[in-house]
Amino acid sequence: MSRLLDELASMEGGDPIPRDRVTAPPGSFSPFILKITAPPVPGEVLVRALGDRGVLVSTGSACSSRKRDRNRVLEAMGVDRERAFSSVRISIGCATTDDDIDALLEALHAELPALLRVARS
Repeated sequence: MSRLLDELASMEGGDPIPRDRVTAPPGSFSPFILKITAPPVPGEVLVRALGDRGVLVSTGSACSSRKRDRNRVLEAMGVDRERAFSSVRISIGCATTDDDIDALLEALHAELPALLRVARS
């Protein structure tokens, strides 16, 4: 997870939520779930782009998949609406390999710059 956080923190648009997670003490956050945001790219667009490359992420937890307002926890954390709307959830489990992390990072590096250019224009 540390390598993933370091890479995301240095990537344009790859902003971990909360931002201080990169420097937070171990045990402050779940080691298995990561939220990143890439405003103004909508989270659903990033989910689709990564899915087209075989990387599966989501915009919310499984228990919120049918709810329209999936950002209430992020808003309670002080995350503004734009960043919450642009967020995606990355889940990492015991079966996640270094190759899986590499595939995620490769897909983000390939897709995110173009998505950011389009969303900002």
